[in-house]
Amino acid sequence: MNDEQNSFLAKREKLTRQWKWAGSVLLGWSVLLYGYLFFFSPLLANPFYVIERIKEGDMERSTLELMAVLLPVVTGTLFLVLLVFILLSFVIFKNEKKYQEIIAAMRIADQ
Repeated sequence: MNDEQNSFLAKREKLTRQWKWAGSVLLGWSVLLYGYLFFFSPLLANPFYVIERIKEGDMERSTLELMAVLLPVVTGTLFLVLLVFILLSFVIFKNEKKYQEIIAAMRIADQ
């Protein structure tokens, strides 16, 4: 292998090693953010809170009914998509690590 190929493989190896940490941080931040929204800004993420506010009459029904029903669903869906994306990224990087192990074995065999 030439220097350019070795450099490319070294960069990919570094990225793969860093993903376990970076992905965990992203996953943790996502869960914490959703939890924060659920408890401290419940109109954005807690449909039960929104339903209770509507029942108590604290919100104008004509302007906020749609928001009250859809916003928590949209927020939950957004975080579900984000969660799936991050989990799929873990799988992708696990496969990348396998590829790098194969390439490393081929390098040793070439020498």
